[in-house]
Amino acid sequence: MKGIIFDMDDTLVNSASAHMASIRDALKEFNIPMKWEEIRSRFGRKFKDIIRDVYNINDENLLEKIEKAKKRNFKKYIKLVKLMPGAREIMAYSKKYFKTALVSMSLREDVEAILEYLKIKVYFDVIVSSDSLPSRPSPISLMIACRKLKLKPCECISIGDSVYGIESAHKIKMNFIGVSTGIFDETDLKRAGADFVVRDLFEALEIIKEIKELS
Repeated sequence: MKGIIFDMDDTLVNSASAHMASIRDALKEFNIPMKWEEIRSRFGRKFKDIIRDVYNINDENLLEKIEKAKKRNFKKYIKLVKLMPGAREIMAYSKKYFKTALVSMSLREDVEAILEYLKIKVYFDVIVSSDSLPSRPSPISLMIACRKLKLKPCECISIGDSVYGIESAHKIKMNFIGVSTGIFDETDLKRAGADFVVRDLFEALEIIKEIKELS
């Protein structure tokens, strides 16, 4: 193994409160009711796809306006974002021994805001966000990360919290460590076919260390 590709939200950072608050405020601007459970259950996909699915909105102009409002509001809640336990340890170890990438379905502005606020951009060789890319379970964002890392998908392992991420990785023959720190529990991740399922990033780090020793 030569590369590690991390998801961000619900994996490396606990950002659900900030995202949900900014979504609530954005929807309120357009008099759209907040559907907490339906939106939260789709985390791991692009924002516009979530809103399109939950509210059956196909007006691209309206979706763009809601997305812009979400970007603007997210900055108000950035202080709610925290690193997950074990995040700095696994990022530091991975950066030392592997090529590293961050692949997120969040908007680029939100990703950059989080990286800057938490001072963690230094841990990644490559950053890929959802802007202008199809949502998971499409593997295109992972493929772009691999190309930028100059690695084959089979030379990388993906670490994330969603069943969409598992499907995305497996479409290109990439192994996946599922971390049950998001909306999907260990049963969900196992059922979706994660190659490894762990409870937190400390356990994920142990798997990464074992893989390094065997390689």
